Amino acid sequence: NMNNNLLKSFNIPDHVKNFNSLRILRLHSNQYEVIPESISLLSNLQILHLNDNKLKDIPISFHRLTKLKELSLSRNKFTHFPHVLFDVISIE
Repeated sequence: NMNNNLLKSFNIPDHVKNFNSLRILRLHSNQYEVIPESISLLSNLQILHLNDNKLKDIPISFHRLTKLKELSLSRNKFTHFPHVLFDVISIE
C-alpha cells in the first residue's frame, strides 16, 4: 500500500520478478504521471488502484496483466480512453 504519499515517480526494481505473490497494489492518491512498462512483470496482480494521480496514459505492456480483475483509474489526466485496456480481457 503506497497510497496518499504524494509520490511523483514509480520505479519497479529489476528484481520485481520476485514479487510473484503480489496480488494487490494500491498506488492511488499520489502524483504519478507515468506508470513504467515493467509493471507488466507483476504477473499475478489482480487489483490495481491508480486513481487520484496525474496519469495521461497507460503503458502498452498492460495487456500482459492477464489476472487483473479490478482497475481503478478515476481522477487522472486522461484525454482519451486508454486503448490498451481493450486487450485486458480479465477486468470485471
